[in-house]
Amino acid sequence: MDKFVFLLELIGTVAFAASGALTAMRRHMDLLGVIVLGVITSVGGGILRDVILGITPPLAFRDPTCTLVAVGVSLLLCIPWIRHSLMHNHRLFDVSLLLMDSVGLGVFTVMGIWNAMDFSPDRSTYLLVFVGLLTGVGGGVMRDVLAGNTPYILVKHVYACASLAGAVLCAVLWRFVPQYVAMLAGMTTVLLIRLLSAHFRWNLPARRGRGPLIGYRRSGRSAAPAFFGKKTGQKSGISRKKGLTPDVSYDRITLPVKKGFFVMPFLPADGARVVSASPKFF
Repeated sequence: MDKFVFLLELIGTVAFAASGALTAMRRHMDLLGVIVLGVITSVGGGILRDVILGITPPLAFRDPTCTLVAVGVSLLLCIPWIRHSLMHNHRLFDVSLLLMDSVGLGVFTVMGIWNAMDFSPDRSTYLLVFVGLLTGVGGGVMRDVLAGNTPYILVKHVYACASLAGAVLCAVLWRFVPQYVAMLAGMTTVLLIRLLSAHFRWNLPARRGRGPLIGYRRSGRSAAPAFFGKKTGQKSGISRKKGLTPDVSYDRITLPVKKGFFVMPFLPADGARVVSASPKFF
């Protein structure tokens, strides 16, 4: 069983390290940024888990194996021809990021439950599910925050819900079937939900902004605000800022005022930088 758990941990570390490194490459970070995001994504959730369970120092600092693996994976993706192949093939990049993120999410969700069963005297289902969920999404949240993106758990393809479903299934089955069966069932559930939600574009309902100014419409692959002026009745245009990634768009919203119109930039749902901090008049 120990070899099985160690193998799972290595698979999850490689997957999440690749996910973090790919995100850093998409944000045009340098070599250090790629390594930092790769390491944070792979060990961040485990560190949060150990803090909750009272494991001090966290396991990531006791054994540097996972950290070294994450550094190696990040450096591997920085090899020029690999980086060039990924950055110039958007479909390959997106599929690789989705697969790595989904595999890492599934593995670390069940690894969190395994550690909770091993180290915590309180083995309630609530604790197991909470620790599994935190271990699965914690590293990804840190990655997205450092990359300047809205965390996936809030906006992307039922990300946290997939981890929650896998954690619940694994925690329930843990008491009735062998441990490795429960872990494999939980991982498979997370992976299937993530892949199906990405394929069919499943998302949780999102409430639109209040007031008459903001609505939502689809622009490329990201949802950007749109506005219909009361006087003109024209839909605002979408402009792309040079140097940003293809999935980030900016919307210019025209608002009728007494002596003309002014333009205000809004962020898309997946987060980005603001074009201007204050409205421009023309």
